[in-house]
Amino acid sequence: MRTAFLALGIVASVGPRGIQAQSEGDAAAYAAMVSTPVAALSPVVLPYMTGTAQGGLGFAAKYGRMSLGDLGSVNTLVADFTGAAGKGSWGLEVGYLGTTCEGCTGNVMAGLHLEEPLAASGSKTGTLFTLGMQGTIGFAKPTDATAWAAGVTLPVALSVAAGRAQIVPFVSPGVGVGLVSVGGSHTGYRFDVGGGVGVTNVAPGLGLTVGAQKVLIDGGRTVFGLGVSWTPLR
Repeated sequence: MRTAFLALGIVASVGPRGIQAQSEGDAAAYAAMVSTPVAALSPVVLPYMTGTAQGGLGFAAKYGRMSLGDLGSVNTLVADFTGAAGKGSWGLEVGYLGTTCEGCTGNVMAGLHLEEPLAASGSKTGTLFTLGMQGTIGFAKPTDATAWAAGVTLPVALSVAAGRAQIVPFVSPGVGVGLVSVGGSHTGYRFDVGGGVGVTNVAPGLGLTVGAQKVLIDGGRTVFGLGVSWTPLR
């Protein structure tokens, strides 16, 4: 039985320019990042992007889908338990990556993320520009393999008040590293970029984000995602 992890490696290795377009380390970084919460899901709007701070334990459900072309698709569902950390927040993620790839099996994954605002300009009751930083560590356990990944992103967001709610378009460029252990160990790094549009406080603490995420590599695919969160604010 192949794993979805193997299918992702195939996609990265036989992209438009062929296997010579990147090293084994590049393909390993790609496979590790998109097999873990580092890049298997699109980013979501965070409380600081609207000029608020998390006030207690929260929860988010995240879904991501990546097409593998003729090989099928990868579908990821993650539960994210979040808490306050100064002006920012932290989260512990657990989930499962499944696949429609014929003969493939999925894998469990877990991750830990921490985010903080770096700069802000404007008003949370009008228009607010924010720059932040988010760090994520992810783990996945495909059959007969292990993957670790870590990533850092710099989300740039613009929050616009619309009555009680805020509409938040954002973009989140970053870089990640990945380690794959399957018949030997391979390590590499890749740049990535994500983004989306979120609506927060549609009900107190309730938010919805649609977005996309892509690890930049020849033959790499885009993850399209949806996130629903409930976060107590202060």
